[in-house]
Amino acid sequence: MKCLSSNVKEIVIDFFRQEKSKENFANARFVRNFFEKIKFEQADRVIKNKENVNMIKKCDIERAILKQEKKVEKQKKIGFESVG
Repeated sequence: MKCLSSNVKEIVIDFFRQEKSKENFANARFVRNFFEKIKFEQADRVIKNKENVNMIKKCDIERAILKQEKKVEKQKKIGFESVG
């Protein structure tokens, strides 16, 4: 069973509110993919630190959000860009 650290819920809710307001928000797919990123970050942390195996921590959520934002930035750069 996974547990959440105390301050995680608010971070996730705020993140979803921001994403929901964007033009191409896809509810179920986005949430599923984001949760997979969180689980990956948790697993990566557990492998490195061997601590809190069943806990999803704030740092797991923050890393998942950061990677999501980087993915969006990378997608914006696809295509032709004018060079100054």
